Amino acid sequence: MNHKRFTLAALTVIAGAAVLFLGACRAHGPHHGTPGKQAEFIIGRLKNELDLSQSQVDLLKDIQKQITQKIAENKPQWEQDFEFLKSQILSDSLDTGRIEQYMDSRQTGQQEVRDFILIQLKRFHDTLSTAQKQKLVALLEEMKGLWYNRAWPGKS
Repeated sequence: MNHKRFTLAALTVIAGAAVLFLGACRAHGPHHGTPGKQAEFIIGRLKNELDLSQSQVDLLKDIQKQITQKIAENKPQWEQDFEFLKSQILSDSLDTGRIEQYMDSRQTGQQEVRDFILIQLKRFHDTLSTAQKQKLVALLEEMKGLWYNRAWPGKS
């Protein structure tokens, strides 16, 4: 009986510690937090890694603000899209024609956002020196290992 209580208590402590650890991990790093916090982290990292000037940092902050604004402009459409998808899922028969129209309009919107972001990236790229571009490539090479060598579930 005491062995069962000890095991239950130990499992409870381990589970509690795991929850606390995961909660603490969630609060750190660029992949957690609000998009604004993520942008601050990325801008800070680029500032340090590329030795950016204050004008380059200000430009990045302006670009981040404009991209955030562009995304916010599209947010009401996401709600409409969600409602449309719900109605299609709940219907007796999918209307493939309407779904194709929906997908085409989404693709057009995504293309517009992509083009806008590319223009913003070019603005920043135009301010980089050759040395900063080389440092950026080195940083991308470092990140490549994190992005592409990750062991995904089901991957051995």
